[in-house]
Amino acid sequence: MSSQRVVVVGTGAGGLCATAFLAKQGIEVIALERSTHVGGLLNPYLREGYLFDPGVHYLGQCGPGQAMDRLLDALYDPIFHGRLPEKPSMFISANSLKDPTGQMAPRGKTSLEVVTLAPYSIFGAWANVPAEERGEDFHLLKDRLRDQLLEQLDARLPGVVDHVEVMDFSTPLAMEGWVNAIDGGLYGPAMTPNQSMFFRFPSSTFLPNLFLAGAGVFGDGVLPCMQSGQVAAKMVERTFSKARGASLS
Repeated sequence: MSSQRVVVVGTGAGGLCATAFLAKQGIEVIALERSTHVGGLLNPYLREGYLFDPGVHYLGQCGPGQAMDRLLDALYDPIFHGRLPEKPSMFISANSLKDPTGQMAPRGKTSLEVVTLAPYSIFGAWANVPAEERGEDFHLLKDRLRDQLLEQLDARLPGVVDHVEVMDFSTPLAMEGWVNAIDGGLYGPAMTPNQSMFFRFPSSTFLPNLFLAGAGVFGDGVLPCMQSGQVAAKMVERTFSKARGASLS
């Protein structure tokens, strides 16, 4: 057993991948997680028999001048000005239908995930207030936004709202409290031109033996996070190999 140890802080997709890769190489590794569950935003949660999966998703064709780029500019404009669009865009996914085990919802039922963009500023007044102490104004705001989303959902899928039995509505504050996401962002640092691709956080840092993994490194999404964990683990392994070579010499 090697006398060298690695500490992985955080067990999202990147941290878990780094931990698994290092352990496979025979390196003693300890993974630290403040939550009661590992997995970060890959971790579903249960509400009245329904399993909600808030896992991240993919948007493509966002190059300069491409159709999605122009569409996103229009969609983001009201959000950059601190308000939710009257008819917000929505990502709609029936997650339980993708689950081959059939365990994400009771028999004969299905779960539906609806995600939209929202400015953090409209929730900022309650950012440092414990969830149970946010008061009536916060819950009235949540109710208004929830009803706005349900109205748009019913317009796109007529009649579906009438069949909803269990519903959980989350704000950026929930993501912030759950995985310490800055401003409740699901995808790590904003994917702006100067923070994308090679301009995101590097895997290695100015601190010796500190390496980074997660959405802030290669980009958002499950696969980039896992790849960042593998790269960080390889860097640790390379550091150990150099240290062993130096001690032998």
